[in-house]
Amino acid sequence: MESERTTEVTCQYCGAPVRTELCPYCGKPTGLNTATATMDYPEVECKEAHLDFWGIIFPLIFAVAFGFFGFIFPIFFRDMTSEMPAMKLMFLPFMLIGLGAAFIVLRNLWRYLSVSMFGKEIEGTVYGYTDDVITYNDQPGQVCKIMVNSAHGKRFIMYQLKSVKKPYKVNTTLPLKVYKNCFMIIDKHKYEIWE
Repeated sequence: MESERTTEVTCQYCGAPVRTELCPYCGKPTGLNTATATMDYPEVECKEAHLDFWGIIFPLIFAVAFGFFGFIFPIFFRDMTSEMPAMKLMFLPFMLIGLGAAFIVLRNLWRYLSVSMFGKEIEGTVYGYTDDVITYNDQPGQVCKIMVNSAHGKRFIMYQLKSVKKPYKVNTTLPLKVYKNCFMIIDKHKYEIWE
């Protein structure tokens, strides 16, 4: 069980709810020690389950192209029995790249299908956005903080948007499907802000 520390107090001078050591309204000390306080809810490590070009189609192109060159192409050279060990070594990197790409495709498909079929429907609220460590054209990518109620209390799902846009309004309630360490937003384009 996690120890709960005080993260919000009521200012004894003006009565405002505050989360800082000094009241932003009256400037008096509140008695809250932010150095030891947990100011946010814990994060849940979740991966998004979705089908897109970079997760399915692009690795599938590599799986088919390198798989053909690594597995099928050596069949044409099977008459050259004396050079076959060298040919197998030459085609081995292509086989490995094809297998790796096929693994990525199957993993993403399995993640999407398992969440779609076995996932539990819950609701999450967009709490806000933080900057990602990845930049796009010298602008930091955005991470959407989605607050969900779990069996262990409130938690954040950190949803990497892989872009600089903020597609959801803060305090928007999103329907989610969660299964093990994967989640997906149900009909996510319905809740996006159109600019």
